[in-house]
Amino acid sequence: MKTKEQILAHLKSAGYKQSEIGKIMGFLIGNGTKTPTEAINYRVGNGTFDDFLAWYQSEIEDEPESCPVCDVFRILFAAMETATESNDVRTLEHLDELCNQMIDLFIEEVSDDERN
Repeated sequence: MKTKEQILAHLKSAGYKQSEIGKIMGFLIGNGTKTPTEAINYRVGNGTFDDFLAWYQSEIEDEPESCPVCDVFRILFAAMETATESNDVRTLEHLDELCNQMIDLFIEEVSDDERN
């Protein structure tokens, strides 16, 4: 069994199909974790209600939250891969430039933090 805090954190990070969210919310209302009028933030993804139930009933802990900067780079690289596969040179050039700008900003941020 999971605590409410664990469930809320999990729903923000795991990602479940939009069609499965209603089942998950119904389950959480049924077991008293949430009220019918309580709003809960969640991430849309590919998970199913069965996946959620398996997680909920298990002793498995969630992986730590990922780094937001890393997530941005993963998205950029995925977009670059798509542009490469479709031979979209112009988009690829723009994404490459954006990626380089992000790297420069990240380096500046790290350098500023080290100075402080």
